[in-house]
Amino acid sequence: MSKDANHETIRRAFIQAGADVVSLHTLGSGVPDLLIGFAGTEQLVEVKLPARKTDIVKTPRTHLSRKQRQWHQSWKGNEPVVIRTPEEAERLLDLMHERK
Repeated sequence: MSKDANHETIRRAFIQAGADVVSLHTLGSGVPDLLIGFAGTEQLVEVKLPARKTDIVKTPRTHLSRKQRQWHQSWKGNEPVVIRTPEEAERLLDLMHERK
């Protein structure tokens, strides 16, 4: 299973902020890309490329695929989130800290 070009940048942003990170992208079948552990909570994360203003059509690289949507809808744990930038990763960690 391929990973988005910003996967490593996002993964490193989580790690640099003190989170534990497990890459799951090789599992495929719609499973989210990362499992994040932070502040006593866990969160599944789907990494996607930021949409560009020039994108006319939603592509699988910027939006969830059919398999990903199905997996997210069937998951019984915390709803997976889509992260596109290191700034969004930092905001997610802030929210996870508040959830604690």
